[in-house]
Parts: sequence; C-alpha cells; structure tokens
Amino acid sequence: MSSSAQLNQWQVEGDTPLAYERYLVPALFQEAAEKLIQQAAIQPGERVLDLGCGTGIVARVAAEHLGNGENITGVDINPGMLDVARSVSAETHPGIEWQQGSAEDLPLARSSFDVVLSQQAFQFLENRETALKEIHRVLRPGGRLVFSVFRSIEHNHTYRPLIEAFRRHGGDNLGTMMNSPFQEWTREGLRKMVTGAGFTQADIMISLVTARFPTVPDYIQQELSSSPLSELVSTMEDDVRQAIARDTSAGLSDYIDDRGVMHPLQTYLVTARA
Repeated sequence: MSSSAQLNQWQVEGDTPLAYERYLVPALFQEAAEKLIQQAAIQPGERVLDLGCGTGIVARVAAEHLGNGENITGVDINPGMLDVARSVSAETHPGIEWQQGSAEDLPLARSSFDVVLSQQAFQFLENRETALKEIHRVLRPGGRLVFSVFRSIEHNHTYRPLIEAFRRHGGDNLGTMMNSPFQEWTREGLRKMVTGAGFTQADIMISLVTARFPTVPDYIQQELSSSPLSELVSTMEDDVRQAIARDTSAGLSDYIDDRGVMHPLQTYLVTARA
C-alpha cells in the first residue's frame, strides 16, 4: 500500500473523532502531550503551533502551561477532528485558534511561531521533507520543533496481537493499515530527515507512556472506535469480530494484571532548532 493510500485511509470520519477524544486522549495522549510540552519547555509569551492537532490535546495542555491560549494555533487536515477540538476547548481555552490546513502547505506566515509541536502526525504525512521545510519556514530563527512518532512494532508489543488478529481474520490490507503508525524509524534516520530540512541541534530520545484499560474488550473497543477502522469493524460478521477479540486476548495475556490491561508504548521524541 502506498504512503498516499495509507494517509487517506487514516483520515477519520463520522463519530470517530469523538471516540478518539473520549477514549484515547485520557488513556494515552494526555500523558504524551505533557511529556512533549515538558521537552519543549515553552515559556509565557511564546507563540505555539500544534501541527496535526487532532482533537487538540497538545494545544490545550500548552494553554494550561502558558495560562491562556491566546498565542496558540492548532492546524489539522481533518475537519471532523477540528470540530471536536473547537467544541472541547470553547469554554476552557477559547483563545486557541483552529485552522484546517496541510502540513505540506501551511496557511501561516513566515517566522510566525517560536515553537512547533506535533504529536504522532509525522508517520501519516505523505511528504515529510516538504512538511519539515514548511515548519522551518513558519518558525522564527532559533525556534524549536518538538515532535513524537511511535517506535516500530518490535518496541510496542501490545499492538502486535491486535494487528496480527486483523491480518489473520480481515486480510493483509487491514493488518498493514493497523501496522502503519509503527514505522521503522531510527535515530539516525530521524536526525538525517530533520537536519536535511535545515534544522540544527537535533536531539532524539526514547519516551515511554503507559495506558491502561479495564479489560481486553475495552482495549479493543476503544482502540477501534477511535480509528478509521471503526465503520469497517461494525460491518464485520459477528464470528469475525469474536475471532479478532479472542486472538487479541490470548496475545495480551502477559500484559494483564488485577487492574486490567497494561499498554506500554514507546515513542521517539525529537527536538530540533530552526
């Protein structure tokens, strides 16, 4: 499957953005956003861009750190995600500006931000080199880029049983789609990608966040309802869904304790200066 096809398939529709905000943000992406912003060390008065903002958790956490959202902009290509971002932030952080746009062609002025943050978006960009050059363009000289990407599936074992179950019972295309967020990044490859776009002082570290789900069925349901696969799964035959759940449960047995399912996830956290 081409990168373009994967990108298009990973654009969520329908109620999926609401499920993403309801389930995956508190389980995983809230903690991850805190780590991202801690690494960026944003300061009052700095102008912040949340690129590939989704439902806006990074922008909202940044607003809490800065005391308001007046200098924060969130950009995403998906209008459904932005609708949820606007709704969720309307009362608590009304100053955040939300814009629809592509990372490869940002609707923003040159040197208009001090910090660009991006959480788990780079793996879905069709042209990362162009996106990085666009980020470099909108950052002021000396400005900071901090972004995260999942490490490969070999470092994120709790997704493997679900991916393999989908491949076994839904076909190779579904397995490939489920696996697409976990690409074969390396520190050397990430550094070359960033410095090739004009950034300097690239620092790359491994970051760990741990999500928890009450039960394996909760894990499966919340993951799938928050992904582009939600509608497809809803149309599957009952026996296929049951087989996926059964195989996933068996594969996760080493991650189950008295409090449910432990879901550790490793990411690369990249920091660079323009």
